[in-house]
Amino acid sequence: MKKSRGLKPQEGWTYETGMKTITNSSSLKLAVFNMDISNKFGWASEEELGIGTNTKAEIQINKGDFRNTGIEVEYTKLVGDNWRYNLGVTYSNPEINDSGEWVQDNARLQFVAGIGYQKNKFNAGLNYLFLGDRNDSYYHEVTSSGNRYYALPNRNIMNATLQYSADKNNSVALNFYNILDKKDVVNDYENYGLPFNWTLTYNYSF
Repeated sequence: MKKSRGLKPQEGWTYETGMKTITNSSSLKLAVFNMDISNKFGWASEEELGIGTNTKAEIQINKGDFRNTGIEVEYTKLVGDNWRYNLGVTYSNPEINDSGEWVQDNARLQFVAGIGYQKNKFNAGLNYLFLGDRNDSYYHEVTSSGNRYYALPNRNIMNATLQYSADKNNSVALNFYNILDKKDVVNDYENYGLPFNWTLTYNYSF
């Protein structure tokens, strides 16, 4: 069960500047950014807050300050009449201060790549995401000398979509998730992502 109490607004500023070059067949974007947020939202159990012993009853709280400075580059290219590909990389330094000390809060390195094909009513895409230089796990190993935290392993995600649009209102899509069938840790609490799976969907828009 999750609930909240006495929350203050999460407030902050984001600054971003950059440049982009766009032609008929390609685009290149470069940006640098800085984020500074106070009263960042987070979750804690009643036991952690000292108001009970229920470790499953989580309460939304204001955890502390968050900051992140980084750079991102994105390139997209059209190849012929039907093919396209994109590449992107982001390097940043996300940090949070919950207890008087700034610590890493998320992955510092993110890389994306994709390839797509479109002809008439058929559209297909293959996308890859890499997360590296990740933050420490909230869970830890207890040793005789104290608690030993360790960095989360890199994450590799590959998904694909095949879509057929019969007309402007009707389409069918076959989606493939985690094609590499990686047993990746998806968050700080060491929850694992789903193994390879797929869905078949029908969409009607009006």
